Amino acid sequence: MNKLILSGTNLTVPIPKEIGILTDLIVLHLSHNALTGEIPTRICQLYKLEQLFLNSNGLEGSIPLEIGNLTSLKWLILYDNLLSGIIPNRIGNLNRIEVIRDGGNNNLEGRMSLLVRFQAHWETLRTFKIFFYGRTAWSVLFSWSSKTATSFSSSISR
Repeated sequence: MNKLILSGTNLTVPIPKEIGILTDLIVLHLSHNALTGEIPTRICQLYKLEQLFLNSNGLEGSIPLEIGNLTSLKWLILYDNLLSGIIPNRIGNLNRIEVIRDGGNNNLEGRMSLLVRFQAHWETLRTFKIFFYGRTAWSVLFSWSSKTATSFSSSISR
């Protein structure tokens, strides 16, 4: 199986740790449910994964440090959850990433230098109410190419 799409199916349980055994997955869509708990680190063993949609659930905790292992990932959609903590530096390993949407997780923080690593590949970055910090914050935003669609609603640089 290379696609698992269970969006909008009223799932109300944590994502099972066993998700990591589906090593041929390219697409994993679990959005628009009521999933609880944390994003299991074993999801980061899905090395072929190109699309990860976990948005619009009740996921808590931090983004796993191992997210950087998903080097085939093109779409990372995490918005409208209860995620918190610092966006892991290893997210910078996602050199094929095109779209990241992580807004609506009001307690996430990240360094602007992480964003610099992605700018050549991005088509879309949408981040809302996430605190970005670092000396290069504003210069990074203004240096991005015109093909990069960005939206930074209520993001704060400190």
